[in-house]
Amino acid sequence: MAPTSRSVPWRQGHFLPDEAFQSFGVTESADTLATVVSHDCDIVQTPSVEPDVEIVVGRSIESPDGNFTHSKNPRKLHLECTAGTQRSVVELVATNKMAVPKEMLGEI
Repeated sequence: MAPTSRSVPWRQGHFLPDEAFQSFGVTESADTLATVVSHDCDIVQTPSVEPDVEIVVGRSIESPDGNFTHSKNPRKLHLECTAGTQRSVVELVATNKMAVPKEMLGEI
């Protein structure tokens, strides 16, 4: 079995900080965000076994559209999130998925 590194700070569902976008070549606006979608078991694998972490670039939206909640649409997801007491809604689109080398995430 390949060794793993459980000390990585990123987990599935974590949102990346704004400064990450420039590293990935993503054009950002005030509502742009990126979330980690790789499974935790893949994230903790060493880069020689699993070299990339998948992220989805999305955006903040005012309110969810019921057509895109609860996985009703295979390509677009409206997801309600909380950070402490702050509630937000994000839109994630499957075609905005990208692979980021783990080394780049390690620098963030």
